[in-house]
Amino acid sequence: MHTELTTFSADLYKRLSAISGVISSHPVLPILENFLIEIDGNSLKATASDLQTAVSTCLEVQCKNQVRMAVPARILLDTLKSLPQEQIVISLEADSCQIHIKTKQGRYRLCGERAEDFPTPASLETMLSTKLPSPSLKRAIGSTLVAVGQDEIRPAMGGIYIGWADRALSFVSTDGHRLVRYILLDTPAECTTQTAFSCVVPRKSLALLNGLLSPSDQHLHMTCDGQHISFQSSTFCAVARLIDDRYPDYENVIPDHNPKQLVVSRGHLINTLRRIAIYASKTTYQVRLSLQTAHLQIYAEDVDFAHQAVEQMPCRYTGGAFEVGFNARFLIEILNVLSADEIVMRFSEPHRACLVVPHPSDPKEDVLMLIMPVLLGT
Repeated sequence: MHTELTTFSADLYKRLSAISGVISSHPVLPILENFLIEIDGNSLKATASDLQTAVSTCLEVQCKNQVRMAVPARILLDTLKSLPQEQIVISLEADSCQIHIKTKQGRYRLCGERAEDFPTPASLETMLSTKLPSPSLKRAIGSTLVAVGQDEIRPAMGGIYIGWADRALSFVSTDGHRLVRYILLDTPAECTTQTAFSCVVPRKSLALLNGLLSPSDQHLHMTCDGQHISFQSSTFCAVARLIDDRYPDYENVIPDHNPKQLVVSRGHLINTLRRIAIYASKTTYQVRLSLQTAHLQIYAEDVDFAHQAVEQMPCRYTGGAFEVGFNARFLIEILNVLSADEIVMRFSEPHRACLVVPHPSDPKEDVLMLIMPVLLGT
């Protein structure tokens, strides 16, 4: 069967490149090096998959027929990227699996594969379903991605925990040194388990989703059935296989009594840490924070090269004189994902977890960061 469609090169490239991040450089199956292209009248649907995650996007084209074919992703993307913004004609020969691209400059031929060989994305039986504001979801994912672990022995720590209970949707990640808990408050959902639901989503799947979310997607639907989770907007649909492992009991590691409180400018602190970290040991990136009532002193030293740096900045601190050490890189990374002008750091002892929260807090969200201190040298 011969099918011919007309579209604009830049429009098609934009949609295909957005989902191309799913495609692995070394796929489990050769067919996964392709996009599955499905044309039904004036609608073109493209799907990319790595067996763990499948992402689809739709584009309006000029066509009258129906056809399905697997098309080589890399050569198609490279061709579209190199073309100027212009109208192009794409012909698909379903019987021979050949694709012809006609432009003002010339003609190009690709050899595809049968659509039947492309894995079919999972269809979900709903256990949890909710509608989320896209900006809120993007903030939740972006914040928790920073603390995802890489422990192969504990697969769950390589993902992000998503849990729903009491009209609150929680996103949690931890790597053992840091923990991020991002709660979207007042999130109604339809849940067949009636009281609560939780799952663990792979880091790669949510990182890809985070890249797909755009300001044009005001809301999207999240659906989960215990084995897969899907996110659907007006421009794309992503389906991911869940991690089959129990997430650590993260609530037990969050201290409930950290009486020492530091309020400081987030931007000023980040810039100071960046400068001081230049002089820290490249093995530990340790910086020392000395807290007084009205000022914060930050110090670093690399004893191997006799490098040293110290800065002082204003703050508001309640509690006795206090010293604590952190890995500067870890601290900067969690401060970067917050958006508040000021942050509050809460301490108890130099060796116990420190809590970091935005100041002031958003009434629609509950954001908490936890970072473990490092042992200060003498």
